[in-house]
Amino acid sequence: MSPRASLAARTASGLLLVVALAVGCGGSPRTSPPSGVDGLVIPTPSPAPDDFVTGIDNPWLPLAPGATWTFEVQDATGEAVRTTRVLSGTREVAGIAATQVETRTETDGAGTAESTELRWYAQDRAGNVWALGEQGVWEAGVDGAEAGLAMPAAPRRGDAFALWGDDGTPGTVVRVGERDSSVTVPAGRFTELLEIELTGGPPEDERTVYLAREVGEVLSLEQDGASRVELVEHRAGA
Repeated sequence: MSPRASLAARTASGLLLVVALAVGCGGSPRTSPPSGVDGLVIPTPSPAPDDFVTGIDNPWLPLAPGATWTFEVQDATGEAVRTTRVLSGTREVAGIAATQVETRTETDGAGTAESTELRWYAQDRAGNVWALGEQGVWEAGVDGAEAGLAMPAAPRRGDAFALWGDDGTPGTVVRVGERDSSVTVPAGRFTELLEIELTGGPPEDERTVYLAREVGEVLSLEQDGASRVELVEHRAGA
C-alpha cells in the first residue's frame, strides 16, 4: 500500500485518532471546500518543525501521555476489544517531536487474534493536529509521504476536508455535522456531542462518529449498520 493510500485507509479506520472536530461560536455556519479548512494545505508536503508545539491538548483530541480508551467493536465478523493509549516520550518524524499512540485490537472467543498499530501525531501552533505516519506503513517525509490533517483546530458545521488516495485525488471526505447530540454507551451517557460523517470512501469507511469534549470518540456507526464501536472506558492522561 502506498503512503497516501495508507493515510486514507488507516485514518478512516482509526477514527478516534483521526477526526475530532470543534464548532466555532457565533454567526452562521461557514462551509469549507472538501480540500481543507482555514486555508490549510492538505496533505502538506513539508511541515515546518518550528510551526509545531510539544504535546497535543486540543479538547476534541486530547492526547496526553498515559491516556487510554477502551472500545467494544461489533461487526459482521463478531466482537473485539480495541484499546488505544498515548505512550510517554516522542518520536522525531520529519523533524517534529511527534506524540506516539498505540492501538491494540483483540478478538474475543476461539481463535483469538491480536493486532498492534503505532501512529504518530503532532499539533501546530494554531491548534491543528496532523497525522505524521504509522510504523511500518508510512512516514511523512519518507518516499513522498505527506502529513495529513487529523483534526482542525476550530472548524464550523459544514466544514470538510478530504483524506487523499494514492493517485493524489480526494477519497473519503470528513464533514462536520450537527452538534448537541447525546448517546449512552457502556462508559456512560455523553451529551453536547459533535457529530461528523465520513463519506465517499470504501463502504467500511463510511460512518457517523460522535465525539465528546475532553474525551474524543464515544460512538462510531457504519452507515449501513454493519458495525458499531462503543466506548467502554476512558482514562485521562497526565
